[in-house]
Amino acid sequence: MNAITPQDIISDVTDQSLLGLALELQEWMRHGKTDGLLLEALGKELTSDCGLSEEGVMQVVESLVVREVMERWIRGQKHAAPLEPRP
Repeated sequence: MNAITPQDIISDVTDQSLLGLALELQEWMRHGKTDGLLLEALGKELTSDCGLSEEGVMQVVESLVVREVMERWIRGQKHAAPLEPRP
């Protein structure tokens, strides 16, 4: 059985959409609400495709988005020029 996991869903998101999700998530964390369509769509996808409960789905989204941003940043840094030591 090939079950879809939350990680499968977030790893397929484009860099531009991930940035949009991060910005919407930042708004949600500041105000406890957002009009963000990307977050809403991701939450619905996680509940329908992965069987997650609607209650607490935003905490799962928060964790997924933050983890994916960090992983992509780290992957990008591996290919970047090494940092110069600070004087």
